Order: sequence, then structure tokens, then C-alpha cells
Amino acid sequence: MPSGKVIGSCADRLRQKEYVEFLRLIDRKTQQRKALHLIVDNASSRDTKSVWDYLLASPGGFVVRFTPTHSSWRKLEKGEGA
Repeated sequence: MPSGKVIGSCADRLRQKEYVEFLRLIDRKTQQRKALHLIVDNASSRDTKSVWDYLLASPGGFVVRFTPTHSSWRKLEKGEGA
């Protein structure tokens, strides 16, 4: 059952290194047996080999969904598509 818990972190830079560190934080703070569903923006730092290597090797597993390019969150939220 979803808890509604938010895990956040602030970083001075937004490179793949910081993103993998954030994914590690999520792994530490969640139950390892559950697949985690992530909705992320299309920043280039989210779609690199090192990020995907980490995601695929994660014990619980991640399901990643990227927000559509040139689409507003509001439309996505309302179910109106891109």
C-alpha cells in the first residue's frame, strides 16, 4: 500500500553523479522487496549509462517513466495527454 512518503534531497549540481546518489538514498530509505515507480523529467542526466546500470542492478528494482517532452504536468495530471 502506498504510504505517500516523499523522499527529497537538494544538490548544488544536477549531474548523473548526484542523480545516482539520490537513487541510492531512495534505496536506503525504502523496503528492498518493492519495485519503486519513478516519474522523472527528461533531463539528460537521468538517461545515462551509469544511471541505467544502477537502476538495473538495484535490489528492489525501479520502474522509470519520463515525462513527455514539451508537455505540461497539468495536462498529464488531468489525463489530457501531451
